[in-house]
Order: sequence, then structure tokens, then C-alpha cells
Amino acid sequence: MSMNLATLDISLSRLLGNALDGIFVIDQNRRYVVFNEVCERITGYNALDIVGRECRCADVMACSDDYGRPLSGFLCPARMLLDGGLESARQRMKIRRKDETDLWVETVYTAVRDSAGRVEFVLGIIRDVDEAKAREDDLRAEMSQLRERVRSLCKAQENGDQSDGEMSEASASAAHSRQDLTPEEVAALRLTPYLERVERQAILRALESAGGQRSRAAQLLGISRSRLYRRMDALKIGPGCCRE
Repeated sequence: MSMNLATLDISLSRLLGNALDGIFVIDQNRRYVVFNEVCERITGYNALDIVGRECRCADVMACSDDYGRPLSGFLCPARMLLDGGLESARQRMKIRRKDETDLWVETVYTAVRDSAGRVEFVLGIIRDVDEAKAREDDLRAEMSQLRERVRSLCKAQENGDQSDGEMSEASASAAHSRQDLTPEEVAALRLTPYLERVERQAILRALESAGGQRSRAAQLLGISRSRLYRRMDALKIGPGCCRE
């Protein structure tokens, strides 16, 4: 039996050492019992600093969510699982590394139950998403600027501004020659090509930031996945550039 346990311990150590993501385990007493080498690289903390220590990430790593709220107390995902409230959770958070630099990470927490069904451990898999978060922030800032630009153009058109450089004089003259169009419809004719270009650019940027995942891109754009599919089809954005 002792030989089997020793072999298992060696295999587990090799597995943890070769993992691409950070892996940690928290026991029922909310103490770290596993903290692999990738966790060390991500956080800057040595396993000796963490293993055996109570899981108080908000104090040690100053972890906070997208809204800047400390992930402590009832907001702590690990606590939610240990209390039996959840089977699993995914949390993106900003942490303070040992060298005092900030880093965005994403952690997936999974409850590990004993034979009686009680939560015995919480398994955490942590990944550095700092670059992806920066791309998302850039995309949101760019989309905000585009929305402001579109609002300005719409307002200008409503006020009768006919200096829209995005439309040719021929297109504007053709629109005015349609006596059956209202001023609002004429304005829409001027804006439609520009808006389609803006929308296409925003969708392509969202797909790029989401690594081609349409579900994630739809979240970044603040629209439903079905609406994203319809707009991709209307704007002739092929499915070859993305995945589910």
C-alpha cells in the first residue's frame, strides 16, 4: 500500500509540475494544500509562502472583480463552494502579485466531494488573462468612440447637415431627388453605409479579441448570439473566421 501511495504522490507531483495552468487545492479548513509551479509564476509567491496558509486571497493578493470589489467574505468563490452553495464557479479577477504589480487572471473553481457527498476540497485552475483583458478594454474604448461618432453624425443629419464626407455628392443628390422621402429617411440613406462599416469593424474586432468565439464576441458587443449571427450574415462576415 505504501508503495502505491508513493507512486501516486510522484505521479501527482509530475502532473502538477507539467501543467500549463496554475493548479491549487483548498481543504475544508480553507487552507491551501496544493500550489503548483505555474501558480508560483503567476502570483510571484513561492508554494512555501502559501501551502498551509488560510485562503484569504483578498488580504494576500488583494484580489478584486471587474467592479473593483474585494473578493472576500460572501463574494469569495472558494467560500461559496465550501459552503455547498455551488458546484463550480468561474471568476475573472485582478490580483496583486508579490512584486506589487497587478495582473488579471481567470480561475475555475470545482468542488471535490467525499463519499458522503460533503465538499472536501476545492480545486482551482488559474490562468493569466492579462493580455486578453487589455484587448477587451481597448475594444470597449474603441466601440465607445465609434458610438459617439455615430451619435454625432445622427445629430448632424437631424439638424440638416449635408457635409457628411462619408457619402459622395452623387449619393446625396440622388437621395434629395426622391421627393417621396422624408428628411429622416434621407438622413438614414446617408448614414447606412457608414454605420454598416462601423458595425462590421466592431464585429471583426470583437471576434479577434474573443479568439474567434462568437459567444464571447456577442458578450463583448452587448448583443445576443443570435443577433450577432444575423448581423454577420447581413454584413457577409463568413463563419470561417470564428468558432463556437
